[in-house]
Amino acid sequence: MAKIFFFILLCLLGMLKGSNAIGASMNIFIEPYLGYSQLSFTDVYGDGTPLPKDTAMAAVLGGKGGLSLKGGAVLMGLDYHTGGVYFLENGRKEVTQRMFGAGLGFQKGRLRVWGGYYPLNEIEDANLFTKYVGTALKLSLGFDFNQKISVNLEIIPCDLKTTESTIFPDSVPTQAKASVVYISFSSLLKF
Repeated sequence: MAKIFFFILLCLLGMLKGSNAIGASMNIFIEPYLGYSQLSFTDVYGDGTPLPKDTAMAAVLGGKGGLSLKGGAVLMGLDYHTGGVYFLENGRKEVTQRMFGAGLGFQKGRLRVWGGYYPLNEIEDANLFTKYVGTALKLSLGFDFNQKISVNLEIIPCDLKTTESTIFPDSVPTQAKASVVYISFSSLLKF
């Protein structure tokens, strides 16, 4: 599914590049970001019984890159995000999160909004050798302090349907619920 998603995105980018009306005002952008987040995590067993919710704080690091259209008012591109290590007390877990996806952003004055879909979303537990795999959405609201630095509030609900374990395949939960909320600082660079 991820390959189809990115193929469609590349086709759309090719069509936009071929358009003279949009192509004349098209630039490339990159936006690295660094922040601090709170992960809320709940294991769910096969019968639907959830364990108590667990939360932890950790750093996040990532970057967006793609095309800036209409003088920077519209952004479309790819996003890579990594967070952790989150130390979850209830489940005695040490988890990290990795996401890769694409999104669309709009900027008006100093405010910017970004929405994205992440077909690759993994939360990996180093203690139990377990990986939770699924998808995620991201919604971001940013405010530009000046032309180079912005502060962003980001919310990521995660849908983790598959659990893989190399050591304890029969004793791990079958799915999990997670969400991440974080504040980040980023720098939007246009070329």
